[in-house]
Amino acid sequence: MKSSRLFQIRSLSLLAIAISCYLVYMNLVTGDFCPKLFSLPACYLVLIAYILVLISTYIKKHSIQKTYFYLGSVSILLMAIWFTYSQLSGVQDCPVLLGIPLCYASLIMAIVLILLGLKK
Repeated sequence: MKSSRLFQIRSLSLLAIAISCYLVYMNLVTGDFCPKLFSLPACYLVLIAYILVLISTYIKKHSIQKTYFYLGSVSILLMAIWFTYSQLSGVQDCPVLLGIPLCYASLIMAIVLILLGLKK
């Protein structure tokens, strides 16, 4: 990946990791801040996925880099689609930050990350 794209992916990943850490903290404090996926708070899974994306930007071998990147970004995309659907259908509420349901923000972030990763 070109250095400008790496910088963009790293910046977005770090922002998302910071927000995810806040969500994990809130979940630890309240015990029920994040919706569950497979009996686990989704914010933990999302944090791991964003960390995979960030790690991918430091891997030199192209095939391993792409594996980490797409494992993380596609996981984020699938979770964001699921929780956006759940939010819109009223099944579950996503955590909200600054008035924005974070499942929507994560959906946009996943799409942007994937587009940056696809760019030649």
